[in-house]
Amino acid sequence: MFTISLKSTLIAIGLIWVLLTASPAAAQEQTADELWQLGRQSAFEGKPIEAERFFRLALQRLEANEAPDGQRVAETLAELASVLISQQRHEEAEKLLRRAIGIAATESRVRLRQMSILLGNLGTLYQLTGRFTQAEPIFKEALSAVEKLYGLGSVESASALSNLGVLYTQMEKDKDAEKFMRRAIAITESKVGQDSIQLVPILTNLAATYEKRKKWSEAESLLLRSLAVVEKSVGRDHPEVCIVLEHLGVVHLRQKRFDLAETELRRALEIEKRVTRAGGARIAGVSFHLARVLAAKGSNDESNVLYAAVLEWQERNIGPRAVEVATTLEHYAELLHNTKSETQAREMEFRAKQIRAERAYTVTVR
Repeated sequence: MFTISLKSTLIAIGLIWVLLTASPAAAQEQTADELWQLGRQSAFEGKPIEAERFFRLALQRLEANEAPDGQRVAETLAELASVLISQQRHEEAEKLLRRAIGIAATESRVRLRQMSILLGNLGTLYQLTGRFTQAEPIFKEALSAVEKLYGLGSVESASALSNLGVLYTQMEKDKDAEKFMRRAIAITESKVGQDSIQLVPILTNLAATYEKRKKWSEAESLLLRSLAVVEKSVGRDHPEVCIVLEHLGVVHLRQKRFDLAETELRRALEIEKRVTRAGGARIAGVSFHLARVLAAKGSNDESNVLYAAVLEWQERNIGPRAVEVATTLEHYAELLHNTKSETQAREMEFRAKQIRAERAYTVTVR
């Protein structure tokens, strides 16, 4: 599924280069499909402002037609919603997803397929904003649509089951979470085999459930299996390897197997730096965990450099009052205490407390 011919790749790169270097006036002449592809490319590269602009232009083109293609409009609304979610503009994204669901409901020929995707996206939005009880019926409706469309034991239904499993983990329903994910694994193994890369996200999700319950050996076993599958499928240096390596690094950190954790996280960071997806978000994530490992090993200077880089990225890209910033400040302060930089450590602790206090007393009207 990852094999693309060199000729096709060169053509795609050429098209992207031409479109990305086009003037604003030229952008007005591009088709909805060209603008949609540009939006996808910009989103992949971690450029949400550009992605939003391209998707909005694509939407204008589509809706300018006398008889707009409902499927394409709904797809574009969903892509635009994803971009807004990445910017934490959740209320705007929810409106777009609900509008897309309304359109898809009238498109009988694609209704079930598109509805299952859109419902999954809406459920994920509720998940991200902590509205788990609202997410649950949406995910169940998405699962029902998938099962009607593809069958009870389909690979697609396995993915929907895994999504529900992740939600139940967040809702502290660990037994339900494990049950749904085990079902998803069994279905996927029966349909595509025990070495299919389609198993990796489900295995990783179940590992995360075990991590939450501090079942480190069970989590490690699943992640080692995931790593073997993904390396065999796409190679040792593929970006997909990074996600599994990061999880493994965290598990080994919690087990105080610091040398192993450092090796895994350094390897993940090296791969991630070559692709720089999502505007560097994954680099920041891996760097944070590596900084923790190095601090635990007493490599304070390098840990200090990494924490500073993570903090700078977070403040620039997700804002100085984000809860992720508070977490980094707390860990950074612990390192500074250990290196006798007491004044700077106390300043960071104070900032972290302020951020968490703001979050605690922020009321969201829904």
